[in-house]
Order: sequence, then structure tokens, then C-alpha cells
Amino acid sequence: MGTRWAPAAGIVVLLLALTACTGRGIGTPAGPGTSAGLGTSAGQHGAASTSPSFDEQEKANRTRAESEARRLLALAEIPAGSVQLSSAPAALPAPAMGDNGVETATDLARYWQLPMSFPAAEDYLKQHPPAGLTQWGGSAEGSPTAMVHSYGWTVGGSSPQGGLEFGLASIGEASAAGTASYLRVDARVEWLDPHPMADTGTGPRMRLEAGSRCPADDRGVVGVLTDRPDVDRSLVPPGTPNAGLLCSYGGLNGKRFGLLLQRVLTAEDAARVADVARRVELGHLNGGSRNCPAGDGSVTVLMLEYPHLAAANLWLEARGCASASNGHIRAPGSATLAALIEVANQLER
Repeated sequence: MGTRWAPAAGIVVLLLALTACTGRGIGTPAGPGTSAGLGTSAGQHGAASTSPSFDEQEKANRTRAESEARRLLALAEIPAGSVQLSSAPAALPAPAMGDNGVETATDLARYWQLPMSFPAAEDYLKQHPPAGLTQWGGSAEGSPTAMVHSYGWTVGGSSPQGGLEFGLASIGEASAAGTASYLRVDARVEWLDPHPMADTGTGPRMRLEAGSRCPADDRGVVGVLTDRPDVDRSLVPPGTPNAGLLCSYGGLNGKRFGLLLQRVLTAEDAARVADVARRVELGHLNGGSRNCPAGDGSVTVLMLEYPHLAAANLWLEARGCASASNGHIRAPGSATLAALIEVANQLER
């Protein structure tokens, strides 16, 4: 969530989390690029896609995020007699949860002066949780004279709306002069950029074609190459493959970066991989940062053969921040990517 803003003395922070999906990649849109042969690649480059469908989807995602942010703001119950302010009070200069640096996000904020003391306002907020949400936790910090309380609520059993990644409303309350207090409510909703993200890894890449065997190890390899131009809008090209190959590498486990499994794929296996890969969502966040502590370097490489055409190659990373790439574009973690990883796992058994 980024660096948390340190509240001033006498501030209560309440957190209303809609939902969170972890693992979404962060990057820049992919261009058409060109593929090279085996060897060192600096990734694919080119102008950002101007596809009307992607542009229209981006506009729709942004609009949906604005609507969701307004909904989250409305969940905060404001005490009767409160006066809305035109700017943030000095005691509450920033959102309670700070800013994680994600650029594809909508932020809305409102401010009030409450006709009650800080302790009374704290009690009121505890007694009036946001309707329709389920509390999932809380915390307290500070001293007896400068206490900070945090509470969280989530929409039970739901997933983010299409095109949205994360929604958060935060409520900060601080003491004011006399018997008054201040309230700040922020709603932040992160939306997905639908333009494909470029596969920008720099270094050696693996390219398998019909008749290839799996290399003995993938030490130092940063991804794959797919020598065809029709894979910059989807992980796999149109059409149905008639064969393929699976190569599984151990990363830091056991035989380091060594080949653990080689399996020739039947036409049925290859078609199944292509069908699931074609459904993988490409939406991603822009800006911010990712932390992948569980990444161990293990990789599955899939090669799909197409009659009279160059093969398509896929590089799957299931551990840490999951992703799939084809040498042109990269898809970050999502439920649809998890389905592709599961297919690969089944083929490895």
C-alpha cells in the first residue's frame, strides 16, 4: 500500500477496503515491436497501441473507477450538524493511507468540521460503520494522549468490478479547537490500463520451434522470443496449434536453473493451452512498485506449433508475482492467468 502517512496527535483512522487483487503488474503499454532470433534481446519496443477498443476500454475503466469512488465516499456516515469544508484541515493534510504511487487511480476527498469532541466523534464512527461492508480487522497505535485507531471493512465474498483492481476509502478524524473535531474521508480506486504491457526484459531469450528440444538449463535467460507479428494483442496468435513442447525449469530449487521436465504436447494439449492463454487478461496498473518475495526463478516454457507458421513461445512464472510473456507483451497476475498456470501444472504431472 506504500508508505503510510504519520497522523498528527489525536487522529483516528478508519479503513474501508472494497477488495484487493494482488499481483497485477506495473508497466507501460507495449508497441508492435519486432522479434529477433536466439540471443540477447532488449525487449520489444515501439509506439503505444492506439487501438480504439483499448482506448474505449480505458475510458470505461476510468469512468467505472470514478463511480466506485463516489460510492465508497457515500458509505461514510457523517454526523448531523457537520459543516463541509472546501479544503483539507491542517491536521489532516493527506489521505490516512498515503499514496502508493499507482498512476491509474481515481482519488476523491471530502472534509468536514464535526459538532462534537474528538472522543465523541470516535465513538460515533465506531457506532456507525459503513453499511453493507464486513469488518475484517483493526489496529491501534500511539500513546494515551495521541491514539490512532484503524478499522477495516470489505465487501464480503465479492471480487473487483471489471476493469478495477483495488478500492479503498479511508477516514481520518482529528481534534479541533474547543469541542469540535475534523473529519477527512478519502476514496481511492485503482483501475486497469487495458493496453498490453511491453515485455521489456533485457538479456538472453529462448526461442523454440518445431522439432526443438528443451535446453538443459535457463540460467540467465529473461524470457522467450516469438518470431511473428500477431502476438502483440494476445499471448498467443489466432488459429489452433497442432503440437507443442513443455519445458519446466527449477530456478533456485534443487538442480539450480536446470531442466526438470520435458514433455511433448499432443494436438489436444496444445489447443487447450492456446485456448486458455487467449483468454488471459492483459490489463495492468501503471506506476507504483511490486514486491515479489516468493519468487524463486522457477519457470515453465511452452512452445506451440502452427502449420506452416512460426511457433509461439510462452514464458510462465507462477511463483512470486505471477506473469506470462511471449517476447512482445506480458500479462500480470490475474484469475485468468492462474487458469493458464493450472493447465501448465496439469501437463507437468
